[in-house]
Amino acid sequence: MAELIDKHDVAEVVRCCKCKNYEHMKQNNKCFCNEYGGNVTENDFCSRAVLADSKDMRGE
Repeated sequence: MAELIDKHDVAEVVRCCKCKNYEHMKQNNKCFCNEYGGNVTENDFCSRAVLADSKDMRGE
């Protein structure tokens, strides 16, 4: 089965805690996504994630 999956068709998962849109709010100890506009956990992930130390790959 693994041979059927082209490694170029698989996106790397970026966890919220490593995303540039992630913000840990110290005043209430919650995690927030500035792109999605909602609460997240450190281990959440989404299709909008951009590594905090990389350029925005969506061209925005």
